[in-house]
Amino acid sequence: SPRVKDVTSTGCTIYMQEPDHQNHSPETVSYIVAEKGRWELSGGLTFEAGSHSTDRARGKGMNFEGDPISFSASFQKNPAVLHTLNTNANVDWMTSLATSVTTGGFQIAQEYAETSTLNDAVTIATETIGWIAFETGFGMIGENLFIIGHYDDGVSNGVGQTQFIINLFGYENPPDIVVAVIGENGRDGSWARGSGTYSSTNQGVYAEEDQRSDVERGHASEPFAWAAFERNTDIILVSQQPSNSPSVAPSSVPSLSASPTGTPVFVGETGRILVSNTIDENVQVEVVFRNAYTNPVVVPFINTRNGVESVSPRVK
Repeated sequence: SPRVKDVTSTGCTIYMQEPDHQNHSPETVSYIVAEKGRWELSGGLTFEAGSHSTDRARGKGMNFEGDPISFSASFQKNPAVLHTLNTNANVDWMTSLATSVTTGGFQIAQEYAETSTLNDAVTIATETIGWIAFETGFGMIGENLFIIGHYDDGVSNGVGQTQFIINLFGYENPPDIVVAVIGENGRDGSWARGSGTYSSTNQGVYAEEDQRSDVERGHASEPFAWAAFERNTDIILVSQQPSNSPSVAPSSVPSLSASPTGTPVFVGETGRILVSNTIDENVQVEVVFRNAYTNPVVVPFINTRNGVESVSPRVK
């Protein structure tokens, strides 16, 4: 997954990092920004966003034991959960993993896959993981189409195996789409990355593995969650749902409400950037949000596959 850091009310930093800390070809990265809280969009779609700080981490061969996250209110059906680290505390490569998604919550932790972080007795630093849980379905936010879902096709989706295909419709151009792994079927650990198919009608995805301990990247079928929006969609609030804040995260729900005068209230946005190389080559992209937020989280995804080596996006 991409990495994110330096998340503020007006922007963030997005960068790519290879597990072996090498350089990489330019890649297209989509991202979604969301205000923490539980919201109902103008198209009738409900989502909840939050963050959670933890030093719990999973690596190759380990059973996943994530921290429990409870939604402030249950969804009607299992939501699509997107997630990534929103800080940059570990000196080594790291990503995140969410599992056990239900209508009431999920589990989350850091994921170091087959990298040697724990084997080298390096302390796992506490990271803050940003997450967004979307009600699944499709519809419109103003004039902008969204398509949100999750699925496990039961086919091995590792690099060089069968790509997981997300079928899209109604877009004239490739949408801003973010994808995340929401399972732990493969024992080596993985994260979602574009397979090389990215258009207005399809997003291909692999369950990407690192190559630090071995070169093979075959992987079991994993469930993927995704959210696709027209490029540069502003996510507009109709009403804040009258529910208590989540038991774990976010710790408080922003006191935003729909404007009685009809002025739109923005609780999120989507975008897409080109990242030309990795953080180890001193490349990072400063993203300026189109709207200002009180306490946002950011989740990114690499849509393309221009470089063959394993790489993930980061936010800081």
